[in-house]
Amino acid sequence: MTLAPCAIHPARGDRQGADVIIVGGGLQGCSAALHLAGRGVDVLLLERDHVGRHASAANAGGVRRIGRHPAELELSAASARIWERLPDLVGTEAGFQRVGHMFVAETEDELDALRARRAQVQALGHEFEELVSAEEVRAAVPGIGRHVVGGLANWSDGYANPFATVRAFREAALRLGARIETGVRVDAARRLDDGWLLATTGGEYRADRVLNCAGFGGARVAAMFGDEASLSVEAPMMMVTTPVPRYHGPVLGRVKGRMSLKASANGSLLIGGGHRARYSDTARKVTVDFAGIAKSARTLGELMPDLTLGRIQRAWYGLEAYTTDGLPILGPSPSARGLLHAFGFSGHGFQLGPVIGRVLSDLVVDGTTGFDISAFALDRFSRPRPDNPVWCSLGARMAAKDSPGALPIS
Repeated sequence: MTLAPCAIHPARGDRQGADVIIVGGGLQGCSAALHLAGRGVDVLLLERDHVGRHASAANAGGVRRIGRHPAELELSAASARIWERLPDLVGTEAGFQRVGHMFVAETEDELDALRARRAQVQALGHEFEELVSAEEVRAAVPGIGRHVVGGLANWSDGYANPFATVRAFREAALRLGARIETGVRVDAARRLDDGWLLATTGGEYRADRVLNCAGFGGARVAAMFGDEASLSVEAPMMMVTTPVPRYHGPVLGRVKGRMSLKASANGSLLIGGGHRARYSDTARKVTVDFAGIAKSARTLGELMPDLTLGRIQRAWYGLEAYTTDGLPILGPSPSARGLLHAFGFSGHGFQLGPVIGRVLSDLVVDGTTGFDISAFALDRFSRPRPDNPVWCSLGARMAAKDSPGALPIS
């Protein structure tokens, strides 16, 4: 994939013009701003709310390679290397804890699915996922139910603080000369001979290139340029308990069922896993589903009957865009010259954030990238999908076994 490289100008001194305008101030947008500014590009980020308002800073903070779709493995490995040296890039670890991540199997069918998943990843040349026995699971996760029969782990995964991460990328981008304007909503786009003119609530802005990093608003922004993207907008919920006797173990998830568990530095438990708040697009309103919150707590109690949960301190949600195949939309627009997309990360874009900015900066400055991003092209939805095992995620394997509620962990 080769594009015409973007011409880089000295700082224009034009508040409403830039080499590149980024629409959206989540982690992907801030990462792009950082990487572009680091390469001398005059970059302006426009955010309709405040930076990190939605899913980027309001997610469960999972930093994982385990369970990803095979098409994401190359990007995820590169991003993992950035997370390991994050202070070199943004000046802070942003709360990154390398505690490991484990999916546990509660039936032999689920364990078979984990074995198949590991074999699939090994066949693609990756060795980071490790099958663990029931005894090894119990050693790593004291108090887990005796019904657990095994698991799949990656001990180099972990979690970070989403709010601190977005803030770190924003501040690092600003230090390198990027400009960020908040409270500015993009409403329309018009093609110019040498770029784009964006009509916004803050006036008109000109740019040679535009990056659509608008998260759950990505389809709306794409439509302004003539691109159609089919997305669902959902609101995954999380809750945090009061401090309890500390859970010493990896980030924990189930093969079947909606549940994830992390321990914070102060001993509180962060419980998530996919239960959704009720979102109304017409009313632009989100309502926390307390029945879903209670179900998450009960599910965790079934998995770890000896764990003291404490009192639920608070619950929250983050609006996120989900594609029909669960993969992000990443790369050049198929119809609008000078437009790049990076949205639709479907609930698992946080770990990828650091490398997404690098991919976008490569495409802008060099006209190409060394990563294979063909599986993420927007026009894939209009092409026949290959009948190939590389597309088969663990969630798809479990669903094929008539397991309702199988967790789509890739």
